[in-house]
Order: sequence, then C-alpha cells, then structure tokens
Amino acid sequence: MTGDLLCVFPEPLPLPQARGIQVIHNAVSLAEAGVRVILAYVPAYAGADTSELFSHYGLRQPDGLKLWPLSRSLPWPLSLIKFRSRRLFLWRLRRQIQTARRQGEAPVLIFARHVKLAADMLQDDGFWPPMVYEAHEVFADGAPSSGFARLARQEQVVLHKSAALVAISRQLAQALQKRYCLQRPFEIIPSAATLHTGTPQKDWYQAHNRIVYAGNFYEWKGVEDLLAAARLLPSYYQIHLIGALPAHMRPQIDNTTGAHVVIHGVLPHQQTLAFLLDACIAVLPNRAQSVSAYTSPLKLFEYMATGCAVVASDLPVLREILRDEDAAWFSPGDAKSLATAITGLVDNQGRSREMGERLARQVKNYSWEARAVRLQACFQKTLAIPANA
Repeated sequence: MTGDLLCVFPEPLPLPQARGIQVIHNAVSLAEAGVRVILAYVPAYAGADTSELFSHYGLRQPDGLKLWPLSRSLPWPLSLIKFRSRRLFLWRLRRQIQTARRQGEAPVLIFARHVKLAADMLQDDGFWPPMVYEAHEVFADGAPSSGFARLARQEQVVLHKSAALVAISRQLAQALQKRYCLQRPFEIIPSAATLHTGTPQKDWYQAHNRIVYAGNFYEWKGVEDLLAAARLLPSYYQIHLIGALPAHMRPQIDNTTGAHVVIHGVLPHQQTLAFLLDACIAVLPNRAQSVSAYTSPLKLFEYMATGCAVVASDLPVLREILRDEDAAWFSPGDAKSLATAITGLVDNQGRSREMGERLARQVKNYSWEARAVRLQACFQKTLAIPANA
C-alpha cells in the first residue's frame, strides 16, 4: 500500500494478554511485509525503553515500523494524580497527526480494534483517515446493564462508519450482522501464531504428565471444567496450568485424588511457548457461552505451532479451524467428556503424535506472516474504494 498505516492501541504495551501479543505481532509482520506502519500506543511506564516493547515478545523492531508512544495521563505535576483517559490519548494522537501532516508524512489508513476509541474517531468526521476496524467480540454483549446502551451505540457507529470490517471468525461476523442489521461484508481473518523451525520433538511416552492449559481463567474459558475433569483422571497424570489462577478456583484443586495439578502462574510469553514445545497434550476447554461463540483463540494457534495434540470443546467457531481428526473433541461444560477425551489421547500415542505433527504443518496457514498478507490485501482494497462510495 502507498502511504503509512496507523495502528492504534490505547493501552499500555508490552501487555501479556492476547490482545497485546496480537497488536505487536500484527504491526511487526505488516512492516516486515513492506507496509509502512506507525504504532500509536501507551508506554507501560514513563521513560520506557522502546526496545523493551519488542524484546518482551522475542521480536526486533523492523525498519518499516515507527512508534508513537502517547500517554493517557495528565502532564507533570498533575500526572501524580491517578487519572487515565483515552480522551487524552486521542487528543495527543490528533496533535501527532497534525504534525505529521505539516511534514507531509500523515497516515492514509487507520487500523483499530478498540471499539470505544474507534467510535470517538469516527464521530469526528473529516479529520481522521479512513478506518479498518477489526472485531474480536460483540462488545455490547459483555457490557454491564448501566453501560449497555452506550456501548451498543458506539459499536453500531463503528460497524456502520468504518471503511472496511475484519472479523476473527465467521461466527462473530454473523452475530454482529444480525445484532446490528448490518448488510456489509467482513473479511474473515483468524488469529495467528509464531512458527517454529522444524517439527517439535516431544516424548509422547510422557504424554500423561505433559498435559497443559495456557491462558486466562475467565469463566467462559472452562478451566473449572478442566479441574473437575482432573479429579476423574488417574493419579499418575499431571495437568499444568499457566496463567493467573483466581483465588476462588484454588479450593477446586485436590491433589489427593485424580490427576496432579501443577500451577505455574503467569509466565512471560516466550517461556510459555517454550513450555508448550515440551508439552504433549494441550487443552482448549471453552464453555458454550459468552465470547466462546465468536473467539479465534490465540492459544489454539500456539498449541498447533508447538506441535501439541489438542483436546477441544466441540464448538462451531473452533471447527472453522479444526477438522474432525484435528482434535479430541468433547462436549462443552462436560467434565466427564473432557476427561474421556484426554485419556483417549494419552492411551493412543500414535494418534497423538500424528495429530500434533499434522497441526504443526497446518498452522503455516495461520502464521503472523500469512495474516499480514491477508490484512495487506484488505487495506489495498479499502484504499482503492472512493471515499464517497
């Protein structure tokens, strides 16, 4: 594409959550594909070294990627007041663009995923470049009752006024089209993962004690179902949990019966990937509720890239990526079904090995580089559409 792409993310980076991982990898892979990218973000703390932003994710800053670190805080000495606002971020972003325009270096397209910031920008007609909005969920569904109406209005503005729309799954695109009576199409571009050189080497004879879940512990993620399944498994099994285990879940771990559950806490992203490279069976226990209906889980692609055999909830959105033979499927929310799926993979090492090796090959279609190619095609098509079309 001709001209700069402005990626906007009004949250602190580096960020260990999936959205932080995706934002930085999108920016880097697009720049490496030849797109001139500007990443506008909030620095994690005052005076943060920009090199830390990339090293946190095991990356380097490519030549084609420019950084605009913009604070959400008040200027000194008012910054001592604990006040954060996306409006301050937006105000500083506006000034940055004004400066870039005077220098003849203004971006020609915006790429955004933050629905509130996107709505603020799109309601300010005439100043901002065209926007490509990337949808990750139906945000109004998760809003508290007090803020539902406002968030729904903001989401509607974004979906109707963006120049183009991207969704991470077909299920999500269809849900948004139905909710907002939207006739516009979406580009369906799932999440992605970093590829690894060669086929990951695993000791499949140890599969029983190399079972892992890595990610967040929200209710819809189904980790409580995995803990219930653990109590039904043989005592010589080990299940490893990577992430911040909530206090209310700790009483559900009983290592006196069933599989032994090992809690590793939150690990840096590179350590998590290294752990997955050593693991044999990776579990995706999403429940049939909330965001699970629309998700394109980053962990799924990381499980695939690290050559793990996958145990997955039988949800339509996951079958957009995985075929019948690509996972040991179980009924969402059913601990007994989940335990049976895990046991089936442990007891059939040949099936597990073949599945893991096949998924590691298939994930090449879901690399960050492949995603950048698809996004770039979307951007080119958007810029080719006349502004009044």
